[in-house]
Amino acid sequence: MWFIYIFLVGPVLAMICSVIIGVVFDTFGLSLTKELTEQIVLFFWLIFVVIYFLHPKYIKLPFINSSINKITLSSPYILTTKTINLEEDEKIKFAVTNIGLYEGQKQSDINIVDYGDFFITTKRIVFVGDRELVSCDIEKIVTYQEFLDGFSFGVKNNEKIRYLLGFDKYEIKIKDDYKPNCDGAYLKGIIFN
Repeated sequence: MWFIYIFLVGPVLAMICSVIIGVVFDTFGLSLTKELTEQIVLFFWLIFVVIYFLHPKYIKLPFINSSINKITLSSPYILTTKTINLEEDEKIKFAVTNIGLYEGQKQSDINIVDYGDFFITTKRIVFVGDRELVSCDIEKIVTYQEFLDGFSFGVKNNEKIRYLLGFDKYEIKIKDDYKPNCDGAYLKGIIFN
């Protein structure tokens, strides 16, 4: 995908911008030299390439643990870059971005699978990453273990234990005097209530 963008879409957008600049110059009775036109096209091409790689899916900051870098979420606690399809009577209760999906049998030997957005709805939990999509009905969750930065869960008829970690970078602010930690215990209350 990036190859197509850099070598096809980026140059086309850059040429369109240079044509617009050329029209503006012509409107004021000025003309562009061939060299200046090439420089304008190169400038805009570089701008579009930089913008492409600044897209949130390429910038991952998974391990922000310092309290200085906390992100405050306000009601309704939604901060995401992706969307999910909801059933007719389903509503989103909680959603955040840049959460890590890990798999493993024990916490000591888990492996990263993907980073993405996490949703809690009235019926299920959903992880939408760049490579993985995990949607699990809340009723089918048979194991749930709380951690300071997230939780692990197991599903009926599936041996995989999945870990969703990285919630500790979020600070929930419900009222000025009540700021719960965004940890496994807090998320358990949202998921199962």
